[in-house]
Amino acid sequence: MSMTKKVNDYGTLLDSLNLSPFETLNALSLRSHLEKELNNMTNQEKLKLYLYDLYLLDNIEEFKKHLEQVYDFSDSDEPTEQWWWHLDKVISGEIVIKGSLSAEKNVAL
Repeated sequence: MSMTKKVNDYGTLLDSLNLSPFETLNALSLRSHLEKELNNMTNQEKLKLYLYDLYLLDNIEEFKKHLEQVYDFSDSDEPTEQWWWHLDKVISGEIVIKGSLSAEKNVAL
């Protein structure tokens, strides 16, 4: 499966809270897999991934409530860097999401 397809699948799983919470939980698992593959992604794939992450963050309360039907965030033992497993701590401010879009000159031209 191509990396673009995996990123798009992540976005599709986040697209509707009408899905079962188990399907939404699959989105978090897929996101962890994508995190491990960041170095193999194109810039376009990374930007699309971050766009979906922003959607999750913009709707964090709804996602947390939806996922709590099947997942206890307080029991998460995933690393803090995988903030999507710690939506409760992101909401409380215990975990702060930082990021920046950077630019560089294309030296290949």
